Amino acid sequence: GYTIYVPGAGVNGGALQTTVGGFTDTNHLVLATGASTSSSGQTVSFLFHAVIGTDDTAALQAAIDGAKTRCNAGGGTWNLCPTLLFPAGNYVVSNSVNYKSVPWMGMGTQKTALLWVGATGGTMVYVPAGYAGGASWGGIKGVQFRMGTNWPKTHIEFDAAVDAGFFLEEDGFLGASGNSIELTQGFVNLHWQKLRWDSIGGYMVRFASSAPCWVASSAVID
Repeated sequence: GYTIYVPGAGVNGGALQTTVGGFTDTNHLVLATGASTSSSGQTVSFLFHAVIGTDDTAALQAAIDGAKTRCNAGGGTWNLCPTLLFPAGNYVVSNSVNYKSVPWMGMGTQKTALLWVGATGGTMVYVPAGYAGGASWGGIKGVQFRMGTNWPKTHIEFDAAVDAGFFLEEDGFLGASGNSIELTQGFVNLHWQKLRWDSIGGYMVRFASSAPCWVASSAVID
């Protein structure tokens, strides 16, 4: 009866969300739902799974995509977008969520968290080219990005040039097997304040491009 997520065993290699249907022996369990994708060697935790909740990946992406349609061109080439509010809660993420220009506002790292249940080595939030760059201000405030049942490789990966500025404020990053924030493109105008990193396997912020990258810091980096 325990809720369980099996990374890589769901549709298109996502996490399979199901329950434990039976016990065979100390090395084997029977799940209530069969796998959609062959998967092996994955790590699961029954007690943690039991309190995580449902997979929110599709709902989060739908909210982001819907808010993106509300962006309007402002003066010149600037985008004016609504802010997407994340109420207090734990949001389960089994695949990469694509950021699309719309700022995110959480209720603080003790109240709003994205929990990774996807395969070890995945990317939680992906900033694709054409959304956060050039004419769009963006950012994420008051959100904790943390491991759930597995460790992501990266919490946020920027694959977009960000001209106007991307703000990270009062965010927390817990448990990455690689680099917490990775910038693969040049000219990322990144601003941050009051951030906290815990248990990061690689770099807190890694600049993986030979092109220029502008970083502005204000107040305190915790």
